[in-house]
Amino acid sequence: RLKNYDYSQEGLYFITICTENREKLFGEILNDNVGADPCVCPVFKPNNAGEMIEKWLLELSNKFKNIKCDEYVIMPNHVHMIVKTDKNQLPEIMCSLLTRYSSYFNKKYERVGHVFQDRYCNKNIEDETYLKNAIQYIHFNPEKAGICKTAEYEYSSYKEYINTEQAKLTDVKDILLLYNSKCEKQAIEMFIKQNKEKQKEREDFNLTEYEMQNKLTD
Repeated sequence: RLKNYDYSQEGLYFITICTENREKLFGEILNDNVGADPCVCPVFKPNNAGEMIEKWLLELSNKFKNIKCDEYVIMPNHVHMIVKTDKNQLPEIMCSLLTRYSSYFNKKYERVGHVFQDRYCNKNIEDETYLKNAIQYIHFNPEKAGICKTAEYEYSSYKEYINTEQAKLTDVKDILLLYNSKCEKQAIEMFIKQNKEKQKEREDFNLTEYEMQNKLTD
């Protein structure tokens, strides 16, 4: 179990939100054509809806007490994040986020129907190994999708970890303590090193098998 966490009061949750039928409602991947120039890399271009997701994640801590977002990634058709909050408050938080967003999206694009796939998925994180695997999994999503390298992706919390002065959405300092509790610079270096090692591990083994071993799936 994670040190210094009182699980009777709050917990860490790995959350996945998927769009209905996996439609790319948050944006599109440019330069993703078959047979395209291999020197031209795919680029994720979020639409206003994708940008609103990021904005509303930022506002969660202003609307609700005792919630922190530790990691996130916004992909064309899903969002992953890790939040720390009271387990009894989580359903209210997610209901507010999804209902508000669905209303905004349908009104803006003059559509009706579901925006998200059923309900959100959440998994309780109770040990340091699972937490680190979840962090690395979330940040690896753009690379897994063939969009770009982890460090090049703009719409994830990875950039906030390698440059903590940019951290506006995520609570990076508590997580960095897991990598080095005495020196932030060394913690960041270890964070980058372990992410690269885990990515190499993913390249060496079948990704599905890796995710099953580490309990992480979309």
